[in-house]
Amino acid sequence: MAEPRRLNLSAGGQRYFPIMAPAIAHDKRINLRVPLERILPHEETAYANHLQTLTNLAARGGLDPWEALHVLTDTKWRRGVSASQRIIALSYEQACAELVQYYGAEEAPRRGSIQRDVRIGLRTAPRL
Repeated sequence: MAEPRRLNLSAGGQRYFPIMAPAIAHDKRINLRVPLERILPHEETAYANHLQTLTNLAARGGLDPWEALHVLTDTKWRRGVSASQRIIALSYEQACAELVQYYGAEEAPRRGSIQRDVRIGLRTAPRL
């Protein structure tokens, strides 16, 4: 039997939880991640809100900014019904800004961007 896939949440010694951009933000996506140490103490809230562990949620792409704020503030959320009108009233940019300001979120590197930049650099480098 195959060994279950392990989730790698580390980057440079630091471990992160992904924040996914919802479909409504397709034109202004902000690729964020929250230090795992900040969200891990709220795993019970994540499970109560989503019926999944943080590991399972991360494997599926993470939480959107509003869901993450509900988890980080230990606020109940279920199928679009929020216990916090303040959180659901935030715009996408405001929700991302709160994650950065209060919870240590940072912009995550885009997948493949380093490799793409290297390939472009190799193509445009002058030949000797």
